[in-house]
Amino acid sequence: MLIQTRVPVDITLPVGLTDINQAVGKMTKERIIKGEPILDERLHIDKKTTMAYVIPEGKRAVTIGVNEVSAVAAFIIPGDHVDVIVTFEERDKDYGNRKVYYDKHTTVVLQNILILGVGQNMEEVKSPAKEMVTSVTLAVSLKEAEKLILGDESGTIRLALRPAMDKTYSETGGTVREEIIIPKGKLEVYK
Repeated sequence: MLIQTRVPVDITLPVGLTDINQAVGKMTKERIIKGEPILDERLHIDKKTTMAYVIPEGKRAVTIGVNEVSAVAAFIIPGDHVDVIVTFEERDKDYGNRKVYYDKHTTVVLQNILILGVGQNMEEVKSPAKEMVTSVTLAVSLKEAEKLILGDESGTIRLALRPAMDKTYSETGGTVREEIIIPKGKLEVYK
C-alpha cells in the first residue's frame, strides 16, 4: 500500500519519487518498510521481471514438459488456471510372494493451479502464428510440487484449462479403464 506524504523541501531526497504514480504497478527489488521513502533505484524499471518476483508467496515455480495435446493446443497463457490430470499405465507389482495388479487409471492430482509461464514467456504472446511450446511453468506449494513431479515421472500429464472465474474443486475419485470400456464377454444388464 502506498501513501503519499508531504515532506519539507529541505529534507527531500534527490532520488526519492515525487509522484505516487511512479511507483504504482512496479515490483520492488527489496523490502520497503512502512513510512520509508521509495527510492527509484529500489524499483524494477519495467513491469517485466524475473520469474522469482512473480511467484506467489508460499508457492514454487515448477516446469513440466508439454505438447500440443497436453497443453490444450496452446490456448494456455500465463495467468490462466488449470487442473492437472495424470494417467498411469497398468502394471504388476510384486510384494514378496504376492503380485498386485494396478489397472490403467486417470486421476486429477491438482486443481486450480496458476500458470506462471508458457515456454520462455511470462506474459501472453500476441502473435498471429503462435509457436508450439514444449514447457509450462506452474505455481505450486511444495506438497503440490511432489505430486506434480511424481505424476510427470510416473504417468502422462494433461492440463485442463479452467474457465476464467471458476474456483470450484471437485472430488472425482479417478477413473479406471473398466468404467468406460466393457470388456468382451461381459454383459451389462439394464433395468
